[in-house]
Amino acid sequence: MLLRFAYASARPPAFAARWPERRERRTLVRHARVRRTGLARVAAVPRTARRPPPRTLMSALVKLDAITKVYWMGEVEVQALRGVSLELSRGEMVAIMGASGSGKSTTLNVIGTLDRPTGGRYLLDDEPVEELDEVELAQLRNRKIGFVFQSFNLLPRDTALANVELPMVYAGVRPADRRARAARALARVGLEDRAHHLPNQLSGGQQQRVAIARAIVNEPPLLLADEPTGALDSATTGQVMELFCALHAQGMTVVVVTHDRSIADYATRVVTFRDGAIVEDTGPRGRRVDVPPPVPGPSSSPPGPSSSPPGGLS
Repeated sequence: MLLRFAYASARPPAFAARWPERRERRTLVRHARVRRTGLARVAAVPRTARRPPPRTLMSALVKLDAITKVYWMGEVEVQALRGVSLELSRGEMVAIMGASGSGKSTTLNVIGTLDRPTGGRYLLDDEPVEELDEVELAQLRNRKIGFVFQSFNLLPRDTALANVELPMVYAGVRPADRRARAARALARVGLEDRAHHLPNQLSGGQQQRVAIARAIVNEPPLLLADEPTGALDSATTGQVMELFCALHAQGMTVVVVTHDRSIADYATRVVTFRDGAIVEDTGPRGRRVDVPPPVPGPSSSPPGPSSSPPGGLS
């Protein structure tokens, strides 16, 4: 009600002429209420000035600028990423390819804020990620990023519906809303009739679809998939990739890490890594992009055992 008062336009002149004193009193009361509730600063700004600028489908969502990542394995320095610069637009479907140890999974971990870069700058949806603490990073992941992994990572004692609800538990969504949204997410992946099944009652492809439903239930703009079909047979792989394509067609930005060329063929853009650097980028819609030479990583002293890679460099 107070916001409606703050943005209310002036009364017509005829009304103001008939009721000048009443209009003045109501204006003073309205301003006093606005000041008491802390809305004076908001009321002083026009509605149109407070709206965020409209975003186009292909505006940048991910910006990596000269990203480096150094791990220490004992006293041996391992440069996982060597000056990676990459920009991903909204609505793209991108495949990141490379052999084991090329840096593709490390790049995905940096994009997903699961790992902090040693150097460089990272903007996610125009927000500088390196300035956020751990709590802020967790909130950012919950709102803007969905994850799909090769091993599904479902809770074995929870139903498919409960597994999909999990991100909303951390987001503080009410139980009734959680159940309704989780049911809709399962319907999007074609598993509405498996909502009350446990993971061990589902096939591998169905478990991965539950994982995808969990990843998209908060409607994140970015979906990251690390070898999502590695544990599936060829027929199920095609079904899962068609699902990713359908999500991409609905406007979601999808990034898939793979070593399989047949999986990369589903994407509209392929970025290839070798030795911690990008060696080829087909660009949006298959246009070849000139890749700059890698930036040498920073040299530093061994920081300690905590800087070892979390699970292998790939």
